[in-house]
Amino acid sequence: MRIILFYILMVFLSCESNTTNGIDFVDSGQETYELNDKSTFNIRSAEFSNFNNESFFSFLNINDNTLVKYVGEEKKASVLNLDSEGEDGVGSLDFFSTHKFISKDSILILQSQIGKMFLLNSKGKKLKTYELYNVSEKGSFVTFPSNGVLNPILYDDNQNIFTRCSMVKYFKDYQNIKLVKKINLQNNYSEDILSLPKIYNDGFWGALFKYEPSICFYDKEHLLVSFPIVNDIYKVNLKGESIEKISIKSKFLSKKMNL
Repeated sequence: MRIILFYILMVFLSCESNTTNGIDFVDSGQETYELNDKSTFNIRSAEFSNFNNESFFSFLNINDNTLVKYVGEEKKASVLNLDSEGEDGVGSLDFFSTHKFISKDSILILQSQIGKMFLLNSKGKKLKTYELYNVSEKGSFVTFPSNGVLNPILYDDNQNIFTRCSMVKYFKDYQNIKLVKKINLQNNYSEDILSLPKIYNDGFWGALFKYEPSICFYDKEHLLVSFPIVNDIYKVNLKGESIEKISIKSKFLSKKMNL
């Protein structure tokens, strides 16, 4: 049997104190994983995780409803079959499905297309179901979680998860459209936070993806948020309130342009 290997080049950003003109990119190394019949390039949800000094890479395979996890020094693939129906059913994986390991033995499966999120153990046993919204009730929601490789689910020390969201349609006024959903896993309380900047009310900005934020943790108490058409990065608290605005406008752009 022929063994095929694929390589993932991991590049991280590093800021050095003697750098004044930008950010230096540092090549941190190379990881090697074995391809098999569960491998796919059709990956929407993937992440590197580290618990108790054990790191692993995982992704959802929407082609066969599985979660593939590469573990151990040899990084062999371990496959978890996810039931689509029944007692432990999580539905069928698709383009909107994402996952998050919150511990070595606990996995979140977020299914935006059915308005639910599931907590599973490492064997695929369903531990809890979170009802996010009712997809059958027209008008009951105007945004939905839209995560992926570039915008993974965030998880903090207080058992909160943060997911960036997409809109279901365009609106006349965007000031009250919240595009980050915060969910507490312990009490099942959820709230929508973080409104779009005022500039979104000034014109039509094209495809809906231009209204989607990117989010990451700044520290334990703050998020960093960016928007496709805005020249600023926002530092916000975990309630979605803006604390600081940092301009990142390109020196090559002399005026605002409608895209």
